Amino acid sequence: MWNGGRLRKAVEIYDALESRGVKCSFFIMGANDEEKKKYSRERIIYNSWLTYGEILGHISQTKVILDLVRGSFSGNTLRSFEATIYNKRLLTNSMWC
Repeated sequence: MWNGGRLRKAVEIYDALESRGVKCSFFIMGANDEEKKKYSRERIIYNSWLTYGEILGHISQTKVILDLVRGSFSGNTLRSFEATIYNKRLLTNSMWC
């Protein structure tokens, strides 16, 4: 189960983007069967392990990286570095970025 409502927030963002015609794909790890059923969406892929090379392949084809951190987290994340290195926009709830 995702802590702190991050799964719900990710799905809200997905729905908001899709409703505005933005095509997006989300890869979400750690969701249980109940959550996957409740938050099932066409281009949300749950619990599918990707190699780091595969992740970088997806990053190369995207314009924006979503990074939802746990509530009290402070500091940089791998996603924030990737956004900088690969010149992508970063959508995050981190207060640090």
